Amino acid sequence: MGIKKIDWPASSPDFNPIEIAWNMIRKKISDRRPFPFTKEAAKRAWIVEWNAIPMEKTNHLIEEINSRSRECERQKGKNLSPG
Repeated sequence: MGIKKIDWPASSPDFNPIEIAWNMIRKKISDRRPFPFTKEAAKRAWIVEWNAIPMEKTNHLIEEINSRSRECERQKGKNLSPG
């Protein structure tokens, strides 16, 4: 299928678009006032924020996979995030 295999596993959560989406949601929820302290409030907040992600952003995260893959390979599997 033309997929180039990398000889080491990626250790970067940035390589996975869903991790990036989850981090976006975590940030939005942590900024909420009042903060959702109960399990039910947290669940509702996650659903609201998940549904609020624009389709354009989702498509962009998916389209970035190739460039993230190349960067991950260049860094030999190290985390792509600064810091």
